[in-house]
Amino acid sequence: MDLDLSPDQQELQAAIGRMAAPYQSAPAGDTSYYLDGMPLYAELEAGGVTNAGLIAILGGLAVAHARGRVDERLLAVFAMVHERAPVEAAESYALALAMAGDLERSRQVWRPDIPQRRTYYWQLGMAMRSETAVALGDREVAAECYEALRPWAGTLAGLSSGTVTLGPVDETLGRLARLLDLPADEHFRGAVALADRLGARHWSARAAAQLG
Repeated sequence: MDLDLSPDQQELQAAIGRMAAPYQSAPAGDTSYYLDGMPLYAELEAGGVTNAGLIAILGGLAVAHARGRVDERLLAVFAMVHERAPVEAAESYALALAMAGDLERSRQVWRPDIPQRRTYYWQLGMAMRSETAVALGDREVAAECYEALRPWAGTLAGLSSGTVTLGPVDETLGRLARLLDLPADEHFRGAVALADRLGARHWSARAAAQLG
């Protein structure tokens, strides 16, 4: 256990460990069991990785974001985490709910009034906040996110954490710009260019589909 974790975070780690137990016996070759991040938690924890639970659930969200849909098991994990730490889990849970189409519940749990802490997860947190703002049509929060993320154009949202990314920041900027009635295509073209350099065809195709 990481000694730097707060009591709430330590409880989350333990709770995520309990949630992981049913997934330990995933059938060989069945990759669907990895989409909610729980087997990943077990592997990270066994390898002595600190913050394994946090990495696992955020990794599950990143996979869901890339796929464009949220697995019900992942939503169940986020609901459990949010119950134990409603402030710390608000950003990621709100995004997961918005991706699942439950905008009313997403709006209820979302806490954009709480500043993102300037840790190595700040950029990821701001990207999640941006995506939720777009989904909920919140122009005020979207404007704040747009100004905060503009200096990070040309990078991958969250990769500064060394663990998880939601894809090109430019794509997020493009969606924010469109909500704010600002020019958006330059951002989407930037996202396509970055994704193409990385060979990330899913990100490239997703950004290209939003041009025009």
